[in-house]
Amino acid sequence: MRITGVCFAACLAVLVASTAGAEETSELSYQRFAEDQGPDHPLYCMYGYFASKTGDHETAHRIFRRCVEGARNPAAMIYLSHFYEEGIGTEPDKAKARELILQAAELGYSVAQYLLGSELLGDAENEDDRRQALVWLKRAAEQGDEDARDLLDSEGSAGG
Repeated sequence: MRITGVCFAACLAVLVASTAGAEETSELSYQRFAEDQGPDHPLYCMYGYFASKTGDHETAHRIFRRCVEGARNPAAMIYLSHFYEEGIGTEPDKAKARELILQAAELGYSVAQYLLGSELLGDAENEDDRRQALVWLKRAAEQGDEDARDLLDSEGSAGG
């Protein structure tokens, strides 16, 4: 079992390293694999992460956009949101980032619900804004998100 894990890690490292900075995509590249598969393949969206880590933000954006548009993948929504929030490989776009987090939260993804709730809470200008933030935090906490529970406790609203 350990040898299999080491072999997998080594093969993955070779795959990622062999494609970093490559002008063309080889048969073993993550770009080729991703393009050959599509957003419904369980590993497809993971290749967006690999592309980003190798500095290939253009490929990462393309993969994550396909995962969002085709497979409605909430993890890809969060990654793409982060790219827009921080301006990674694109111009910063806070509205687009917020919309992606909202989509993932509406799909029931607790991490997105926590992120949305905490962001809304930080931006709250009135009691209605605060209530909306707490709704998202409570949804995340109900799914076991400890960060959401901690934030609700600190806000004094875990019970109500």
